[in-house]
Amino acid sequence: MRSHLSKSFSILLVCILVLSSCSQKKKAKSSLLFPYHEKNFTILPGQRNKVGYLDVDRYKVIDAKFLSARPFTEGLGCVSIIKDKHVLYGFIDSTGNYVIEPIYVTARPFHNGRALVSTGGGKYGFIDKTGKQVTPMIFSLGTSDYIDGTCIAYTTERMQPASGFERFITAVFTLGLADAPDKPVYNCYQLDLSGNAIPIDSNTMSTHHADYHELRKQNSLVRYYDKTKGGLCGFKKVNLDEYNDNPANDEEVGKIVIEADFTFANDFEYGYSAVWFKNGDRGYIDTTGKVVVRFTDAISKFHKKR
Repeated sequence: MRSHLSKSFSILLVCILVLSSCSQKKKAKSSLLFPYHEKNFTILPGQRNKVGYLDVDRYKVIDAKFLSARPFTEGLGCVSIIKDKHVLYGFIDSTGNYVIEPIYVTARPFHNGRALVSTGGGKYGFIDKTGKQVTPMIFSLGTSDYIDGTCIAYTTERMQPASGFERFITAVFTLGLADAPDKPVYNCYQLDLSGNAIPIDSNTMSTHHADYHELRKQNSLVRYYDKTKGGLCGFKKVNLDEYNDNPANDEEVGKIVIEADFTFANDFEYGYSAVWFKNGDRGYIDTTGKVVVRFTDAISKFHKKR
């Protein structure tokens, strides 16, 4: 009898160990992870289903527990949660653990070891990958990401009264019912990776400076739609003048680098674009057009976590 109980206990113990082993999450093969939405496993932006992460083999590496998530950059994922009825942002590693706690009202992914964050009040600053503040939270929303080790940042100096012409135009179009709004006057700086700020004369800068930095961030790739293919989407490489004159929708503007083979595509951000394929699959491509990860809406077609 005792031998039978001992044997039964051993079998039970083995079963528990096997189940425990099977329930463990599969470790990511790399730090390159992409968000999925729990409801239907798509990567549609703007949805409010809980979001988790898949690796390049489509394994569920991090469970869907976030309000929003961005593709991993530099080994960290920028995610948001609801805490005390507020949406707060933080950064996780490939195990799903927080490296930087969710304490920011907004945040952008890391680029060159720096991330733009805000603690509120319309003011922004930069942190490093340990969460240490590199700059004070004094900059305006127009701040760009770090590119080539520097970025452009702005602070609001004062509000400048509207000119007489602006007041006249406003009065004409509102029949005198409203005053022309004051305009902010900005101080402009170039920041290095240490957070040192070098003043820049904003009057000498291009009026499309933000566009310029947006293009650099996206490797000068912008979307275009091919009417001959029923409006399928691809990407062209353009220069700043082309971008300002026509955002690549004209077939004569820019050089095609990724053919129009997608029914939808997000702008490139930090090296990747979320796309929809013609058969309904979703995925991400890199700046060469190579498919980095591809998956479908069907849950049954997904690898389950081990």
